[in-house]
Amino acid sequence: MSIIKDIEQKKLESFNKTLSEINALFTKVFNSITHGNARLVPENPTDVFSAGLDIEVDLPNKKVRNVRGLSGGELSVLAISLIMALSRYTEAVFYVLDEVDAALDSINAGNFSGLVNAYSASSQFIVISHNETTLINANVIYGVTMSSEGLSKVVSVKMPEQLK
Repeated sequence: MSIIKDIEQKKLESFNKTLSEINALFTKVFNSITHGNARLVPENPTDVFSAGLDIEVDLPNKKVRNVRGLSGGELSVLAISLIMALSRYTEAVFYVLDEVDAALDSINAGNFSGLVNAYSASSQFIVISHNETTLINANVIYGVTMSSEGLSKVVSVKMPEQLK
């Protein structure tokens, strides 16, 4: 019995340590975009392995609420923040983000763009977007156009530093 209790205790300690580290990153990223706070919390704090995680959100000038009451843009910021936090916890060589900014207003899109720009020092980001505000920090922009004959053409533009 002692071995099983030891394993369970180590599992719980490892879970709590990982959750704490990811929460710190998640809160930092979310705050950098919205100036609010978000945190992951176990649905069942007394037995964290019997249920999942919930997200608590505290946005400026709004009451603390869970994700069910958020707008599409707020949900997008929340999802982006979690993805970016996880990308800092376990880094990959590159990330592909496909129109994750579609529901963002220009302020949040600009904050997201700045975050991607900052994180691109250690990882490569391929961001598919129609949002001009998101593209402002890009190093290279690729566009796809279609001719009247139906042929696609790829055009690339390297962005000068002074435009960023």
